[in-house]
Amino acid sequence: MNPNDFTERLAKLSPAKRTLLELRLQQKAAADSVRHTIPRSTTRASAPLSFAQQRLWFLNQLEPASPIYNESRAIRLRGSLDVESLQKSLDRIVARHDVLRTNFITLDGNPQQTITDSRAVELPVIDLRSCRDIDRESEAHRLLTDVIRRPFDLSRDLLLRVLLLRLAEQEHILLFVQHHIASDGWSTSIFWRELTALYEAFL
Repeated sequence: MNPNDFTERLAKLSPAKRTLLELRLQQKAAADSVRHTIPRSTTRASAPLSFAQQRLWFLNQLEPASPIYNESRAIRLRGSLDVESLQKSLDRIVARHDVLRTNFITLDGNPQQTITDSRAVELPVIDLRSCRDIDRESEAHRLLTDVIRRPFDLSRDLLLRVLLLRLAEQEHILLFVQHHIASDGWSTSIFWRELTALYEAFL
């Protein structure tokens, strides 16, 4: 049908018929959306890896001690920090997102992903206030680098690693490290948005 003909026919519809047409189009769109939606999994059984995960898993098998796919971000926090609220926020995020609790194991020679039960995130707090001012930043850099370069064991580690450095009473550095098999740029933005919202809620 010519678009102009369709527009003319639409213009001739009564208000009631136009409303009915809009309702049917909305119902059709909703039905199409349901047909193209991936259903939520109700099981914690193992599942095959996606193509991207297979590639990262294979590279990890070749060089299990390599930190090349560790994604890290360190932020400097100024002002008061409630460590308990931060811990609760991290634990809630891990409980919400299965991918952070997913491990990658081999079954019958094939890699499989399996979701583990929720667990607390390790949040080590290292106090550097006793360091001399001239040494504090270099020591912080050394500690951050050590954590960033530590490889993940994809078969058993939580795929989120955290470190909190206390530089002064009102100054901290907070480090997050995730393996790329469990995160990317898009999911990282969700992580930060949820962390901010949860921390404010727990406060």
